[in-house]
Amino acid sequence: MPTITIETLRQAAYPGGSSALSLRTDLAPVAGEQALVAPAKYAVGNGSTYVFERRYIDGKPMSTVMMDSRPSSANRLEDALSDAIDDGNPVLASMPHLHITYSHADPVIEFTEFQAPHRAYDAHFRLGTHQETPVTAVPEYVEARNSTPENAAALLALSPDTVLFGGWDSTRRSHQARFAANVVGEIIGVVADQGADPHDVVTRRSGARIDPIAPAYKFTPSTMKQFAEILAKDPQGQTKQGKKASDFVIGAIPPGVTAIDGIATGRIIRSHVISFASLRRLRFGRGRDGDAAIRILLAAIALDLITRSDADLVLRANAHLREAEIPEISIDHRYGDVESLNPLDVSSADSLLQEAYENARHQAGLDWRGQTFEVEGNPDIPGAADATKDE
Repeated sequence: MPTITIETLRQAAYPGGSSALSLRTDLAPVAGEQALVAPAKYAVGNGSTYVFERRYIDGKPMSTVMMDSRPSSANRLEDALSDAIDDGNPVLASMPHLHITYSHADPVIEFTEFQAPHRAYDAHFRLGTHQETPVTAVPEYVEARNSTPENAAALLALSPDTVLFGGWDSTRRSHQARFAANVVGEIIGVVADQGADPHDVVTRRSGARIDPIAPAYKFTPSTMKQFAEILAKDPQGQTKQGKKASDFVIGAIPPGVTAIDGIATGRIIRSHVISFASLRRLRFGRGRDGDAAIRILLAAIALDLITRSDADLVLRANAHLREAEIPEISIDHRYGDVESLNPLDVSSADSLLQEAYENARHQAGLDWRGQTFEVEGNPDIPGAADATKDE
């Protein structure tokens, strides 16, 4: 099978090229097929639940459980981006990005648009200041907010991350920028018992707490006040006054079976899709070849981050998975022609990324030097969070 090269991406970057590249991998519990896995939990009422769906698996409708959603998958790719920047990857560390600092918070809070829910359009940035000017009045940011897929040059200069993973400037009354996600992914598990209601086969956690010193401890009014005063002086500890011993994690809790804890799966499937058709909708004012070179670079970034993220398969506690097979990579040409490709390792993905960047630098005049749009966070936001965190 052929390997993905810059020529593969170049063919897909021009009108009429391939529609998408997909990666699919079967995963399995590290402990074996008998092991339970913990899917993603979602809040419902005062408890939590798993998300069950009907999906076509090998041509048959089957009950599945959501292991990792599309938004969560994007967040994992952005985590891989942050890690690669910290490790000094020459291309990814040079990407322009936004950085915000809440210097008035204690401790100081810092993050980039990679961690912000709405990326470059996030309220944390919009409510801050840049060089003592409100961010929403800074020409550089205004131009980026006014970007459209038909002319995304200003947003690319400020936040390539938002161009690649998508964003919606939903708070504007008009001219709301909408950039579709050009790379998506998810992990689903096929429920082992297809004949049962999926909600009936969820395993419940059994647990208790043992206190060998004071298993049946009860407060007196004086000790309640004393403990509250002690913990109130702990800057990193509990600040609200306890009502009972368990509020202070004192005393035993009898065994019980309440919280959901996992589910048996017959198969777990991880998938990613890079949409070349979506990338081809983007224009950057660099001419036919220049715009294509930027699309090639964005696709190479997506491939690199997928490769990095897949290599570090960590979802959550009690969801320890491994790759059960070599990833299946295919590129969808027109008229139903699907070509299989060899998978990339991190080293080869990095080499492809470097080549794509050099091509974009030559064809589109791209000059990434780690340009950072610095934002000072609004001091009222951390204060409001502190005031309401106990609620």
